[in-house]
Amino acid sequence: MLFRRRLDTCVQVSALAGRPQMTYLSFDASGGTEVARMGQVKGRELIDCHDCGELVSFSAVACPHCGSTEPSGPYIQNTRERRKLRAEATNDRRLLTITLVCCGIGILYGAVMGPGGVASVWGSLIYGFIGAVIGVPAAFIVNVTRTLFD
Repeated sequence: MLFRRRLDTCVQVSALAGRPQMTYLSFDASGGTEVARMGQVKGRELIDCHDCGELVSFSAVACPHCGSTEPSGPYIQNTRERRKLRAEATNDRRLLTITLVCCGIGILYGAVMGPGGVASVWGSLIYGFIGAVIGVPAAFIVNVTRTLFD
């Protein structure tokens, strides 16, 4: 396979005896080629399988020995990722809580202030919806301003 790198240089990659080789070819003005450098491409790194302990390629989807789908082991989050996920979970809970509180206040207001009967039920549902519509942006503003001051 030939790749054009610059106008005067090409890189050829070939596999000889299972080992990839890179050949850098330079073109001179007369049209001839000369081999400038020949090097061996570093092979894939092997790691121990998390489940069976046998050697397996780092990029393998599954271990060929035991069939484990996570041969490199489970992903472990660092402290920055855990802190970010906790903050996102807190923001989600806060959004839901503020929305439900506003919705509940709207339902309570509609039930108390309504004329009574079926009209109070409809009034409480309408005010509950209005409370939810107000609660989502209010919770968003609380979440955004909270992150500004942390």
